[in-house]
Amino acid sequence: MAKDTGKRILESALDLFSEKGYEGTNIREIAEAVGLGKSSVYRHFETKEDIWNGLLDEMIAYYSANFGSDRNLPEVPDSLDGLTALTMKMLDFTVKDGKVVKTRKLLSIEQFRDARARDLATKHFLTGLTDRFTPVFKGMMKKGLLKKDDPAILAFAYTAPISSLVHRCDREPDRIPEILKEAEAFSRHFTKIYGECKVRIETERLVIDDLRPSDRTGYFRNISHDRKVLETFVCNYAETPEEVDLERYLTIPDMLAVRLKETGEFIGVVLICSREQDSCEIGYGFGSAHWGKGYATEAVKAFIRYCFTDKGFRKVYASFFTGNEASRRVMEKCGMSYSHFVANELTYLGRPRDLTYYSITREEFLKRQ
Repeated sequence: MAKDTGKRILESALDLFSEKGYEGTNIREIAEAVGLGKSSVYRHFETKEDIWNGLLDEMIAYYSANFGSDRNLPEVPDSLDGLTALTMKMLDFTVKDGKVVKTRKLLSIEQFRDARARDLATKHFLTGLTDRFTPVFKGMMKKGLLKKDDPAILAFAYTAPISSLVHRCDREPDRIPEILKEAEAFSRHFTKIYGECKVRIETERLVIDDLRPSDRTGYFRNISHDRKVLETFVCNYAETPEEVDLERYLTIPDMLAVRLKETGEFIGVVLICSREQDSCEIGYGFGSAHWGKGYATEAVKAFIRYCFTDKGFRKVYASFFTGNEASRRVMEKCGMSYSHFVANELTYLGRPRDLTYYSITREEFLKRQ
């Protein structure tokens, strides 16, 4: 009970300090807010300054638990969209969590009076954000997602405008949805300027990244001219590399190349075939010379993760021509399960084809990790 009472005192102190400031709040007001007498407050804290220091200690722990620390850094995204998703997730929490909002108001008021408040304001409004994002940008540069530059300078350039938008949310809470849209637009503009490639996903043996104009020969050899692949993956046959409609493929959002990490050789593709508001259907095709080595399972599993973590989908579907047992096994190894069957869904290579659909939800996928 004593511990709960002490916590309630700190919560009430945060409410009052964030509105009236430290000097404008007295012990009697804190006690009344908790429903205690002044003497009861003194059983837990000897002075108002002790309440203040206890509140700052709790704020530090709360920030570390929710925003990470030097030992708990954000995960490096696999795509530029992933950076925006990470940013918006953090922003959504920081502008809507009542405790964080009050803490920010308190630090804004008291940073000119108290040295600890000043240092915490500097950390949480500026340097802490730069410190959180510096290793993120360093990792994204290493993955080839961002242009090579000073990651700390780039992190500062990214987080300073975002921090100013957070404070604007505090001043204009009725405009939070609009301000968050501005933040998302800024993040996407930033990645457009500094992005090197849109996506780069690494697995143990593979790299999944942007399809390039230089992939024409690899696409021809492993997809368009490989008749075994064309029996399982919908694509126009090409007699020569020049016949590959690569220009069109380059315009398809989230159609990615799969490469061997060791050599960089193009061996196949993964893509989002269609999408709804919270779900998508994926497809994949690999050169027959690379079948039976586990590459499809390795790539598809990583791509499903990308669909959930970077693209924000809640359910992922995939389909195969009924009878294609190899593709069915790939889906099952990725944790997908039977969803439904559609007879004669399309005509391909001159005959009607039945499709069997498998699916997995984000919750199901994350439980397997």
